Amino acid sequence: MRPSALLLLVLVSLPGWAADVDPRIAYLSRQLRSGQDVRVRAQAALVLGKSEAPEALAPLCDGLTDESGVVRGASARALEELGDLGAIRCLRDAMKDGRMEPSVRQAMERSAVALETIRDQPARLYIAMRPVKAQAGVDPAMAAVAEARLKRQLQRLGTRWAPAEEPKAAAKRVLAKERLQGFVVMPELLPHGDGGLRIKVVCLSYPDERLLGQVESKAKGGRPADLVKALVPHAAKQMAAIFEESRH
Repeated sequence: MRPSALLLLVLVSLPGWAADVDPRIAYLSRQLRSGQDVRVRAQAALVLGKSEAPEALAPLCDGLTDESGVVRGASARALEELGDLGAIRCLRDAMKDGRMEPSVRQAMERSAVALETIRDQPARLYIAMRPVKAQAGVDPAMAAVAEARLKRQLQRLGTRWAPAEEPKAAAKRVLAKERLQGFVVMPELLPHGDGGLRIKVVCLSYPDERLLGQVESKAKGGRPADLVKALVPHAAKQMAAIFEESRH
């Protein structure tokens, strides 16, 4: 199938008991900060690490200074799982504490190195990402959530971000000099059925903006933030397939 004809569709269902991310992250953050039991604080850190929520970064960084080495180590591992490159600084800062137990320092070092490897990997893609549009019937706040998650997923593919309003000639010079593939991604969130969400991403070549394909993922059975969380990894995986297909 030619790339220009590529259309990928993923349908995701979530259990009806799913909760909004923001209240859950707030609850886990409180548990990490003030839970009386070390095990409760450590478990809160680990769950925050799996949340993929950008707002989990700050409480996990605070967890690196917990009085318990168990909690500090759990927070370090959780920061690697979270995958937010902003964690590198707080991990490196926490390691300056000369009283740090060797095992905790090793956990922090492993996490910092893993994140630095992502940060420093050679760029393969040069992406101009348009802001996520929230269509009528979609909470505009969900567009910001989707955009942050999409950027994190694409960063892991080895992405360098094209500046806004970059002249076409300048973009072509960058692509030629650094031997990158250039893409435009145009994401939007739309309603799907009764309370569901659909994410649609149009992928174009960059800077010529030739249509390469379109991704659509649908989800229902949960609340908006959870639906976005479920949709984005599927969309990013299928976008990566379009990028790879465009090479042939």
